[in-house]
Amino acid sequence: AMSVAMSTMLYLLLRQLRFAWLDAGVMAVLVLIFPAATSIRFWTAPVSALTLSLALLGFVLALRAFDSEGRRRLALHGLSLAAFVASLLLYEVALSLMLASVLLYRMRVPWKAAGARWLADCALLVPLAALVTRSESSSWEAQTVDGMWRHAGVFWDQAQTILTAVVLPFGTDRWYALALIALVPLAAVVLMRQLESADPARGELRRWLLTVLGGLAVVALGYAMFVPAMDYYTPLGPGIANRINAVPSIGWVLVLYGLLMLAATMACRARSPGSAMRA
Repeated sequence: AMSVAMSTMLYLLLRQLRFAWLDAGVMAVLVLIFPAATSIRFWTAPVSALTLSLALLGFVLALRAFDSEGRRRLALHGLSLAAFVASLLLYEVALSLMLASVLLYRMRVPWKAAGARWLADCALLVPLAALVTRSESSSWEAQTVDGMWRHAGVFWDQAQTILTAVVLPFGTDRWYALALIALVPLAAVVLMRQLESADPARGELRRWLLTVLGGLAVVALGYAMFVPAMDYYTPLGPGIANRINAVPSIGWVLVLYGLLMLAATMACRARSPGSAMRA
């Protein structure tokens, strides 16, 4: 039930970001069945999908608030902050996402309004996060600076394995995945620059390029929370350790879906009558 709630909140957030219902629905379902984050479905501790559901709900309420006025606007912002606080108090796994909220808000409102709400987020969440981590017997004090650099290297290495073996389960070498990540967006950028501004394909390519970039940002933010932690926490860790893929799983799905939609958009544009790419 908590996993379904998490995917439902993700669906609502994607709809707030103007994704079509089919695109939002497919991505929400893919996150629900992401195979490298199984512990969030079978482990009933607070670190489960409920934590992420609350964070996603906070983003949905914040975006709705930007479209509202007066008391309703203030009420929605207050409820959004309350959802963020509840998520943090359960587990700080989504903290990095919430502290990067200004990037999401900017997609809806100008920098001034986005920055004002982001400052409110930071003013509330940063001191609370410090209190939470200080009061825990936690694994966050286990790494030195050198250890964090080494741990980050492990994350980088294993994240590539996640991409090639889980997100793209073709049993292929890493070079294939890296080439795919590089060549598909590169081809999309080249095509987009050749298209006229009124061409609908230009807007679609831009949308899915931003989706891929957003997905990579979510992956990086999700894993960054665990870099200071003990070595047990890695993307390919055994048992309940794979819960650290809960937040990055959203990013991985955005990357995969964005790449597929870029390829599909370019293929359809190349076959359209009068296309410059047809030859």
